[in-house]
Order: sequence, then structure tokens, then C-alpha cells
Amino acid sequence: MQQYIETKKLTKNLQVLYVEDEKDTLEDGQQFFNKIFETVDTALNGEEGLEKYLTLYKKNSYYYDIVICDIDMPKLNGVNLIKKIYEINKEQNIVVISAHSTSEYLLELVNMGIEQFLKKPYKMESLLSTFYDIGKKIEDSQPKEELPTELGHGYSWEKTAYVLKKNNQFIKLTKKESLLMELFIKNINQITSLEEIFNTLWSDEPHKVSIESLASHVSRMRKKVPELDIESIYGVGYSLKI
Repeated sequence: MQQYIETKKLTKNLQVLYVEDEKDTLEDGQQFFNKIFETVDTALNGEEGLEKYLTLYKKNSYYYDIVICDIDMPKLNGVNLIKKIYEINKEQNIVVISAHSTSEYLLELVNMGIEQFLKKPYKMESLLSTFYDIGKKIEDSQPKEELPTELGHGYSWEKTAYVLKKNNQFIKLTKKESLLMELFIKNINQITSLEEIFNTLWSDEPHKVSIESLASHVSRMRKKVPELDIESIYGVGYSLKI
């Protein structure tokens, strides 16, 4: 029971494609998979499975998290289905559940990069362990939420969103002010050179570069963040001190 609970924590938001040509086995498997995955789409042969795999991406611009399939299937067998899927998405997580276990197929599947091969009839513990490992792998691959950079006086900078806040209230910045703040924070307590600022703020408009224009942007920014120490180093650049 504990293994099931721990696995479901990692798999409850995942989408799965289950391809199996034996209708009773398909229905039984789908019933169980529905308990641990968010979505379980099914197909009765490899050709239908490939069509559903492609359709999901065309409609939503993402692939299934896991593909579960048999080997012996009509129209397109499991080995060829897996080959085609890897041609489309080499990072696809694939689990094979099959009564067919000749060393020739097994070696080929392992060399292609499948996550796991389970022989029918499989043990529930082995299946849950496989899904747990895949769920953990997917979780670890997700970008981690970045903590905001604390600037003091209640100010914080969220790098990914290019958002400046004071006491959790948004401070509206122009595009160039946001780029400037990002540079200051990247070089915090150090000098951000005029050259770096010019190349960042006016990369597409070099003809508009001037000390006066930059000074105007910095002046407006200082008014928006009066408690922050933006120091001017004459003829060299600026530095945000915290």
C-alpha cells in the first residue's frame, strides 16, 4: 500500500499511452493505470498507438509522459512502434509489458533505450517500482522554481519573470529598465560597464546609444526604487550596492 501511495505522488499528473492488442488485458490494465495516472489513452494495435501519439502532439505540442506497450501486435508490432516513437522523440519514456521475451527482441529493446521490460504476468510491485522511477526521473528533470533575489528594503527580483517587487507589490518597469535591473543584479556589488549596458539595452538600436539616454533611464529607475543604492562610476558604469 505504501509503495502505491509513494508512486502515485509522482505519477498522478502524468499522461500515458497504453498499447495492447488483447482487449481484456487492455481493459484490466487501463482500470489500474487510471488509479495512478491523470490520463490513460489506449490503442489496440501499434498503428493506432502511433496515430494517437502523433495526434496528442499536434493538438497540444507535448508528448505522453510514458508509453506502455506490448511486442506482438497487429499492423505494427511493438519493436517497430518503439523505433518510430524514438525517431520522433528520443527522450520518450517507454515500458514494455509482454509475454514475448526472446533474447533477440530483449537486447534490441534495451539497446534502443526502453525504461523497463516486464514479462507477463508481471508483479504489481515491479510495475509500481518502474513507474516510481520514471516519475522521479521526470520530477528531477523539471526546472526548479527560482527563489527571488532579495535586495533589501523589502525589494525582490524574480529573474525568470523579470519582475521587481517591494513587499510583494509589483513595481512597473519599462523593458529597458527591466534589462538594466537584470544587469545590475547579475553584477551585484560590482560595476556594470557602460559597454555591457549599451550592448544589452540598445543591441538592435546602436544609433540611439548615448550617455544622456542611459542617465535618463537610471534616473527614472532611481525614482521607482529610492531606497536602493545605484551608484554611478563616472565614465565607467553603474553599480547596485546591497
